[in-house]
Amino acid sequence: MQIRRESNRESNKGRRSQVWLRPAAMALLLLFPTHALAVDSAFLRSLIVPGLGQAQQGHYTRSAVFAGAAVATGVGLFISQIYYREAANKLYAQKHIYASYQETLNDGGVVSIEDMEQTYKEMEASHNLAEDRLVWRNAFLVGFVTTYAINLVDVLVSKPYDPEHESRLSVEMTPAGVKVTKAFRF
Repeated sequence: MQIRRESNRESNKGRRSQVWLRPAAMALLLLFPTHALAVDSAFLRSLIVPGLGQAQQGHYTRSAVFAGAAVATGVGLFISQIYYREAANKLYAQKHIYASYQETLNDGGVVSIEDMEQTYKEMEASHNLAEDRLVWRNAFLVGFVTTYAINLVDVLVSKPYDPEHESRLSVEMTPAGVKVTKAFRF
């Protein structure tokens, strides 16, 4: 009887996930134009390499910004993950040493209180270092994901560059004088 209840719970979880999956897929199809999801479109290029879709559309400055941000945050994420893993391993080693003191005491052995206090201080310092490095790693992760997402949204909403429709310099007569505006593309 208990096995049947567990299997019913699992099947209900599967049904609940299907309930929201279909409307979410329909919403995505309605939100994004079909030409943006074509195989040879800029969207797929930006999905593979951030900034590549913008370059295809002729927006080279945006392309460089997105590609540079993705490389910077990706490298930062990789390096910060290495440093975080190093600090976490050091913390694990300190915890193992501290736990071995309890085993020694349980077996009737003698452990110096100075050794225990020193190990505890090192363990606490390792914990703080691991937490700091985790914050940096998470910051780079958020930066990378945000860059990637903004890149995809940008390539979906931007149009290919058309130099004929861009006015670089405009002159306008106003009652106060002449207003000169210079436009640049980003």
